[in-house]
Amino acid sequence: MTERVPLLILLFACALFGVAWWTQARASEAAAPRNAPGAATHAPPVPSPTRKLDEYGDIPFEDEKARLDNFAIEVQNNPMGQGYLICYGGRVGRAGEAMRRCRRARNYVSGHRRIEASRIVMVDGGYREDLTVELWVVPSGVTPPQATPSVDPREVRFIKGKVKRRARRR
Repeated sequence: MTERVPLLILLFACALFGVAWWTQARASEAAAPRNAPGAATHAPPVPSPTRKLDEYGDIPFEDEKARLDNFAIEVQNNPMGQGYLICYGGRVGRAGEAMRRCRRARNYVSGHRRIEASRIVMVDGGYREDLTVELWVVPSGVTPPQATPSVDPREVRFIKGKVKRRARRR
């Protein structure tokens, strides 16, 4: 009888292991999607190589320069790609304000960070609730980002007068 106890324990352990394995196999089969015969399985979605690096509104130029420095570094790290500046005017603002902001950003990146101006594409994005600038890096051969305005141009109200300059921080 004592000779059979280890053998019975071994058989019980094997049976328990077999049942656990069988249960696990059945559970994974149930969780797997069932495809029609001959249908290809779906691969996980491939992330877009186009990526938005940053988005900001009406901020002081010193803060904007820090963001543009990061943008310039990313464009430099992708020598075959292009940088996109998508600029949106606000619901209330001055005529041409968004494109002036785009030009200022492009001039800073090309002048101070020595990136060819031809590698920086400016896009008039239309209008959003507030003035907004989006910074994108687009590898060569990839579809560029599309503007996503949220305010109808008929709802925009233009302000007249000069732009008030902010006091310089030291």
